[in-house]
Amino acid sequence: MIQVAQILFILSVLVILHEFGHYITAKMFKVRVEKFYLFMDAGFSLIKKKIGETEWGIGWLPLGGYVKLSGMIDESLDTAQMSEEPQPWEFRSTLFGLIDRAQLVRNQIFQQQLALRSGFGQYSQG
Repeated sequence: MIQVAQILFILSVLVILHEFGHYITAKMFKVRVEKFYLFMDAGFSLIKKKIGETEWGIGWLPLGGYVKLSGMIDESLDTAQMSEEPQPWEFRSTLFGLIDRAQLVRNQIFQQQLALRSGFGQYSQG
């Protein structure tokens, strides 16, 4: 049971770090972040608190996490909203690639630093 709790804790930390990268990148581009969740909150959440414009919470379904950005829509389903002018705080598909790719770069740098600091990135000469 302790090992399951340890694995869940480590995975939770990784998910939070990953999602926080999306959060920070969205904030850099002045995109409003509506929700920041660890685990999915399908139907209800275990814990939630609104701080500023963002609802922070922990869902009940342990399948990763998510950051919900304002204006994040599926263009194929919401054609009415797509015909309107984007609001300054909205996320539209032109920013999606940038916000998503910035997180990938940040994760790569983090992994390389972790490997170097733990000794996995060093080569031995024999």
